[in-house]
Amino acid sequence: MDEQREILKGKNKIGTTKRGIGPAYGDKAARTGLRVIDLVNPERFRRQLEFKIRENNEILKAFGAKPLSFKTVHDQYRAAGDYLKPFVANTVVLLHEAVQRGEDILFEGAQGTFLDIDHGTYPFVTSSNTTAGGACTGSGIPPHRMDRVVGVMKAYTTRVGEGPLPTENAEIADMLHAMGREFGATTGRPRRCGWFDAVATRHACMVNGSMSWRSRTSMVWIQSKRSKFALAIVTAQSAASMCRMILRRSSAASQFMRSFPDGAPRLTMRGSGKICRLKRALT
Repeated sequence: MDEQREILKGKNKIGTTKRGIGPAYGDKAARTGLRVIDLVNPERFRRQLEFKIRENNEILKAFGAKPLSFKTVHDQYRAAGDYLKPFVANTVVLLHEAVQRGEDILFEGAQGTFLDIDHGTYPFVTSSNTTAGGACTGSGIPPHRMDRVVGVMKAYTTRVGEGPLPTENAEIADMLHAMGREFGATTGRPRRCGWFDAVATRHACMVNGSMSWRSRTSMVWIQSKRSKFALAIVTAQSAASMCRMILRRSSAASQFMRSFPDGAPRLTMRGSGKICRLKRALT
């Protein structure tokens, strides 16, 4: 399904992994999705899968694609259900009991801020909330139980698939790929790479309420003789449209870049409550 929609979009494709993430979340929103509790209940799973296969085969027929085999899909997923059944639990209750015992819980985001379905570079996003708030909605732990939000960033910018990447640079991409870095975790595709984008980082900090930051790739700059940083968006638009300019990177806007011949400048990131300030050594 995912692949057929990408084919239909042609040059306007999103660049999805084609692993069915979008259709799965679409079913969730339409209230027709199959859940783990259904997977471990053989009779209920069979009934629900029969309906979904009929529905999806009609859509695939309209695309001119090969229909799905109910038996093949059913047998594969029932085997998975039998394997997973011993590990299935009410995770909301499990987590709340851990909180009551005073245990430490770490929620780790798997994707960047700008892939968030609500706050990202829509439509070039994933299908879920990848920002800090998603930890609450995805786990069932209420916001007042969250003690700290830590942002993790790279010393440069990357993305997989289509969508805006205003600081994209072939030189840094070639360097990183030659080091064996920056390939997609799911598909193995080379990630698109660019210079550090302070505008995007500032916006990500605002959306997530990051109280501190950690950089995991600053060592890369050791091999770079000159680095550039996007420090501002120059636009004739009003301040009210700044958020839109950040997310969509309209053709009416241009990046203000600053070069640093000796590598990355000293960047200090401080947390004050829920507001993160980025202090740059620019003079």
